[in-house]
Amino acid sequence: MTNDATESLTLDLPRTLRERLERVAERLERTPGDCVQMALTEFLDTWEDHLNDVDRLREGEERPRLEGGEVRALMDPPDGPDADGGGGDGG
Repeated sequence: MTNDATESLTLDLPRTLRERLERVAERLERTPGDCVQMALTEFLDTWEDHLNDVDRLREGEERPRLEGGEVRALMDPPDGPDADGGGGDGG
């Protein structure tokens, strides 16, 4: 983890969540506190990025746009569209 000064935080967890945390911590050879810190860091990184993106959209900031061919290229399987001949049974 980081070398930041630490502060304590007390959490009330449902028993099942605490048990899951302890099992995962044991498998990772970490403390439950380390796992909570890792999870909280990932949660905050994700949500801060998302909220910053939302703010940029609200402010009308220019954003990249894909053209139709670019979108199709991203969505088509590597073998190309209708690689099975196009007449598949849908399943």
